[in-house]
Amino acid sequence: MQSLEQRIRSVNLAESRRGYDRAAVDVFLENVADEVALLLANLRSESVRVGTLERELTILQGPTAGEVTDVFLSAASAKGRLLDEAYVKAEAILESARREAEAFCQNSMLGTDDLGTSHVERALEEAKAIEVAAAAIADKIKSDARMEAEKIVAAGRAMLVPSERETETDNPNRPRRSDGHAA
Repeated sequence: MQSLEQRIRSVNLAESRRGYDRAAVDVFLENVADEVALLLANLRSESVRVGTLERELTILQGPTAGEVTDVFLSAASAKGRLLDEAYVKAEAILESARREAEAFCQNSMLGTDDLGTSHVERALEEAKAIEVAAAAIADKIKSDARMEAEKIVAAGRAMLVPSERETETDNPNRPRRSDGHAA
């Protein structure tokens, strides 16, 4: 499909004995086509500029203080839940290891193996090893929960726009919006 400019340039008018001077009409149509081409180029340029400005405005507006607060509250809540779950799981692992060790000690026979080691001594050593392993697993779960919570908090902080990170001590002369944040 031809553009408006191309249609103007390619128009063929029927000749007639009366009417306008053909050369003058051709020159006029060329001038109109040039103006249309210029106007279309300007329109495209301004459309791109408007799109760029709209994107920049969206970036500059950033999240609202309420949205940032919601992110922090959500992160704090998630951190609390993760730590609670880690502690509960760690306690369950430790309790299970203690019960297993007690049962092993109660069920083991008094006596010695070929090396003269008491079954009770060996059971206590195994119970201690299980408890140490359970404590290590619990510590790993707590550490993972802490790291996940810190990632959530960091993501929330990343959502803050620079003007909301500043405090009055950063620039006390900076104009403030009605909600108290830097303008």
